[in-house]
Amino acid sequence: MADNVAVSAGSGTTLATDETTINGTAAQVQRVTLGAAPSLAVGNTACTASATLILAANYERKGVLVKAIDGAVYLGGSGVTSGTGFYLASGETFSSTAFLGAIYGITSTGTTNTRHWEES
Repeated sequence: MADNVAVSAGSGTTLATDETTINGTAAQVQRVTLGAAPSLAVGNTACTASATLILAANYERKGVLVKAIDGAVYLGGSGVTSGTGFYLASGETFSSTAFLGAIYGITSTGTTNTRHWEES
């Protein structure tokens, strides 16, 4: 699509724009948002040496953080293992704004607490 395309609104239609400068030229731009303000869910999950569900799949998810609190944890799908998971050392955080599926955690031994923050 070419830059600065003229738009003729139909009957009963309003198209709002803001003016900004792009490469030294004044241009009308339209703001785009992902929708209403997200809802927030936070929580704690104690992960063990068996795959443990941290967050269920959420097709409205806009963003997620998972932090390993008191030990290492491996993240992945329902079949995650300590050999295949994404490794988080104690204190490290995983974040995503694209993944909508379920997130599981597993430890190589013992229990590790994780904290999660999910916007949807």
